[in-house]
Amino acid sequence: MAFSTLNFVLVLVNTFWAMLNIYNGMALVRSKLIKWKDRNGQSSITTMPSVDADDLPTISVLIAAYHEASVIGKNLRISSKLRYPKDKLELIIITEEGDAETRAAIAPFIKRYHFIKSVIVPQDSIYPKGKPRALNLGLIGAKGEIIGVLDAEDIIEPDLLLKVAQKITFEGYDVVQGVLDPVNEDSGWFSLMERAEYGYWYRHYLEALEKSGYPMPLGGTTNFLKRSILDEMGGWEAGNLTEDFALGMRLFNANKKVGMLNTSIRRYDGSQDNMRWIMNRPTNTKYNEQYKVGMLNAVTREESPPNWLGWHRQRTRWQQGKIQTFRNYVSNPPDGFTKKLHVYIAVMQPHIAFMNLIGISLNVYAMLVKDIFPYPLLLLTYLNFCGIVMYCVISSYGYLQATDESNKRKRLTKALLVGLSTPIYWLFQWASDIRAAKREYINQSTEWFKTEHEGPHMK
Repeated sequence: MAFSTLNFVLVLVNTFWAMLNIYNGMALVRSKLIKWKDRNGQSSITTMPSVDADDLPTISVLIAAYHEASVIGKNLRISSKLRYPKDKLELIIITEEGDAETRAAIAPFIKRYHFIKSVIVPQDSIYPKGKPRALNLGLIGAKGEIIGVLDAEDIIEPDLLLKVAQKITFEGYDVVQGVLDPVNEDSGWFSLMERAEYGYWYRHYLEALEKSGYPMPLGGTTNFLKRSILDEMGGWEAGNLTEDFALGMRLFNANKKVGMLNTSIRRYDGSQDNMRWIMNRPTNTKYNEQYKVGMLNAVTREESPPNWLGWHRQRTRWQQGKIQTFRNYVSNPPDGFTKKLHVYIAVMQPHIAFMNLIGISLNVYAMLVKDIFPYPLLLLTYLNFCGIVMYCVISSYGYLQATDESNKRKRLTKALLVGLSTPIYWLFQWASDIRAAKREYINQSTEWFKTEHEGPHMK
């Protein structure tokens, strides 16, 4: 009986893994084939005439800042120098009523720059405490045609808003997401691994999701949407611990298309009083009547949590938010089998930690005592082991894509370290998954874990 049960569990786990590998592999292969076809066919980018400042949209950028007095200053110094007409820009800093330190830090900027404003969240707000509450309250008074979200610690590109305007106003996108890059890899092993993870996720995997028509989750910062979309959706999902992820799923579930094209500002010509930009735009791109959500070719630098505890708390919040989203779609299923498949795979990840732990343990056991297992089962085990190796290689590749150090030997050494230690990184991730499930299903806690930013790049 034990033998039969063991075989059944191995078949179940390995079949599930194989299906996930095929699901993700199809997205990656399809993305590469589409890019190869584009390179060998007609270019989708043509030059667009210069754009006058009067033709640019108004943009409101929301920055939820909770106890961020030590880092918000650098963000505002950089944001105040954005190459964008200041009469078409709002930077709205949202602080909690009891956070006098952050308001003191932003006060000089509000006094100096007319486009920097402040919103205070009252303690008796009707929204649950957390980032969605701050964003929803900040949205009320925002005047922009486009609404953006930044984090207090972000270090953004000077051309960020120009690229946003190009994608949304002149290329017809509804939502765009920038590339996030945690730059404090020298802060420790967790920071190194997170940079590699982000390198692959934002530079490759999201593009694969887009080109395959899969749901594309948004990041917590550097995303911009048409104001009309947020109005239609009633803002961000109050109480969800990952409002960005939930919004990406809501966009997909609303029968909206996900798209991605690179955007660049080819030349800047003129003074602040007479702004003109030479931009690019795509041609011959066909879309149905769906939202277009695309990646923005703009990198936002930030810092990952400085230690294991901060990383663990952050990941726990993210995974609990996914569980909250999962429970929402269990109660309100998407329409159609295809939508259900895509959405449920995207939101179920925190639930498979136990399966991963048990599955890897049993597969290692099967490879060590292989004589007692049937050959087809061993073959499936070896194939999934190859999948594990592939993910380790992908992690190393992500680190190489995110970095460009002059010391090539040091860079390659770090990439090798990333690949070899990826399975250990998974163990820590699964620990966060388990804690998130416990908090959601057993403790029923919705406490918002704040991510601390104290690294050298934030000063």
